[in-house]
Amino acid sequence: MGEVNFPEQTPLYHALHAERYARRGLIERVEHFTKRKLIVYFANVAHPQSSISKDDIEPFQEMIHDCLISESKHIDLLLQSGGGDIDVAEKIVTLIRGQVESLRVIIAERAKSAATLIALAADEILMSNTSELGPIDPQVIIPTPTGYMMYPAQSFLDGLKRIMEDTQRAGFLNPAYFPILSNLNPAKYPSPEDYLVCFLLPCPRTSSITAIIWR
Repeated sequence: MGEVNFPEQTPLYHALHAERYARRGLIERVEHFTKRKLIVYFANVAHPQSSISKDDIEPFQEMIHDCLISESKHIDLLLQSGGGDIDVAEKIVTLIRGQVESLRVIIAERAKSAATLIALAADEILMSNTSELGPIDPQVIIPTPTGYMMYPAQSFLDGLKRIMEDTQRAGFLNPAYFPILSNLNPAKYPSPEDYLVCFLLPCPRTSSITAIIWR
């Protein structure tokens, strides 16, 4: 089979994808200046579903592969993210570090939580006076009447501690806490120390045993 001659892109196509071509042009200018390949991960931090997730793993591998094809093993990662799945962040770091010789992370404006972990895996971090790293705060998923919500694990544990202290002072478990505790699963909500202890406390109205989950 002979060479296939694909048609040139039309002006309309270029107009419809103008932002994409503008981004590509900027990336090429940065690469020309740094002499390194540039990967861009720029999340819309204002969007509620912009967090780092398993859907990011394959695109990252594709971008790394494109860099390696060009025989460049010195990579810059322009990173903008509010955080996300810490397991995915670890996989992304493993993918990059296992295939490149050096990694430099450029913090555009913010790299929080799981994104901070990605940045800390770099050989070098570039930041301006407006760039931010953030606390690494594991999140737990809590069922609510309107759906599942993510909360900092420490806040979750602090709330359980307050319930335990109130119960110990009163000598019984306040029924107002029943709806909160009924949805807890010890296997699903590990503490930062990776284990939980059950305090078995009597409930005065039912004479049954109610468990408060706590470290």
